[in-house]
Amino acid sequence: MSDRLTRSEAPPDETERDAVLNDIAAKWSRFSKRELAALETAEDVVAQVTAKYGVDQTAAQRDVDRLLQGRHLTP
Repeated sequence: MSDRLTRSEAPPDETERDAVLNDIAAKWSRFSKRELAALETAEDVVAQVTAKYGVDQTAAQRDVDRLLQGRHLTP
């Protein structure tokens, strides 16, 4: 069973960061919990997606921007 929460299962006090990290984990399953916790910026996500999935930077940036939809990893 997955330890990721879906949006409907998330507790009401879930932070935006938690929501973003859950969305990243759902889209890119190769991230470990430790790697997710270390992400601080969208650029970090782009770099990791590029490295882990062999996606070029432009495509990774587009996918990350689409996933984040203006949200941020840091407050």
